[in-house]
Amino acid sequence: MSGRSEHDVPWDDDFWEVSHAAARLTQYACEVAARCLDDGMLRLQFTQEMAYVGKGIVEDVRTGRKTPEQGLIQIRKEHAELADQVFQYSKLVAGLAAGVIQVAGGVAVCKLTAGVACALGGGALVQHGINAIYENGKNIYQGRTDTVGPLRKGYQEVAKALGGKASHGNVVYGVTEILLSGFGMGRLVISPAARKLFRYIRSDKVRAYKVAGGALITFELGMNVMTGELVWVEWNKE
Repeated sequence: MSGRSEHDVPWDDDFWEVSHAAARLTQYACEVAARCLDDGMLRLQFTQEMAYVGKGIVEDVRTGRKTPEQGLIQIRKEHAELADQVFQYSKLVAGLAAGVIQVAGGVAVCKLTAGVACALGGGALVQHGINAIYENGKNIYQGRTDTVGPLRKGYQEVAKALGGKASHGNVVYGVTEILLSGFGMGRLVISPAARKLFRYIRSDKVRAYKVAGGALITFELGMNVMTGELVWVEWNKE
């Protein structure tokens, strides 16, 4: 295929479709940067890089180095890869938030029961929450997805000591996460209508899910679904 002159512009529908797709890619990159990047210089650098990507594809189509179909395929591929990166980042942020909620829930259990239920559930919530904060926080900071926290590592080492594999430890870790989520939502908390005189009694308490609100319950269910998917992946590892 002979290349076009630098001054030849293919003013046809196919070329404009590629141009518009490149513009939409740049717009999406701007939206992603606004949501995910706090630093202004990083936002600017990221959006400029994505704009250059789209501009380069348009230029290749204009000069005949790529067909419009090839240009559209490449733009769609860039868009899909960016969307996947956003999804992975969102999961890390959600995992970090879930860790904070676990720690807060574990501390609340220990305070409400004067330490009695710490060993049964509160302490485990705190430990898993801290581990989630460590893993997801480090992954976000370093731009990775494979950080293994000390608690998860402990599960893996126990599994290997019992003759299993690290993946077996990951399965137990994930199942424990789901069970702790159920414990956290089913634990007793002080009812908003309670009026303390000397100390709270059983009638002053309700299950946490009754006062959690729809958004938090949906968040917990979403995290459990993601954890369940990871458990399934680990379970099916050779």
